[in-house]
Amino acid sequence: MTRLVAVIVLVILVGCADINDGQRQAFITFLNTEVIAPPVVKVCELTPGQRISFGRYAEDYDVLNTAFQEISDVIYQTGNEDKVTGRIQSERDNLSLLNELRSAQSINNQFILRLKNVSAQNQRRYNALRLPADLKPVFDAAWEKTVVPFDETITHVYFLRGKRLDLLVAMGAFLQGQGDKVHFNTDGSASFSEPEANHYYRGLQSNLFTVQDDINILTEQMIAVIRSQQTGAEPAGL
Repeated sequence: MTRLVAVIVLVILVGCADINDGQRQAFITFLNTEVIAPPVVKVCELTPGQRISFGRYAEDYDVLNTAFQEISDVIYQTGNEDKVTGRIQSERDNLSLLNELRSAQSINNQFILRLKNVSAQNQRRYNALRLPADLKPVFDAAWEKTVVPFDETITHVYFLRGKRLDLLVAMGAFLQGQGDKVHFNTDGSASFSEPEANHYYRGLQSNLFTVQDDINILTEQMIAVIRSQQTGAEPAGL
């Protein structure tokens, strides 16, 4: 009787192992063909059929999908920085919008902190994964293609946006501090009474232009990632 029970248990264990192997291989194939191979960044919700096919490994995919989506969610909840900076058409505007710029600066700092918290939380979830040896390199490749570049690009973009706000606030505060030593021309440009003041302000302005160029380049990269995600948004059913 004992021997019969042992044989039954062995058969059950073998059957479970076969199912687990099949689910893992199905998940590996999915990552290779649907996430890693396509030229676009494609992170979609799993279909019910895929969840059944992948078994417990669907939960591993949820970690990747959640990380990507949470970064996306933060982007669409940004502050009013663009609304303020977009209204600055001259150096006179820089001064008149100084209080709004300071408010946007505070909001952007809170946003950057939230983005860092989301990034850290995603990294903790990733570190907690216990992936089989044959799955781990494939999953890591999928993570490196989707979550890592998106996270790094977004973080860098909004860090630079914060730097742009810092410079605009510094420039506006400097203009304010000049008092009657600065006057504005009809086109809104500033003229300083003291050459040293003009040199200092133009230095800040030069730094602002450099930061803006960097923002433009990274924003294009960010838009490309978002558009590629939208292009590949249709899930592949099983």
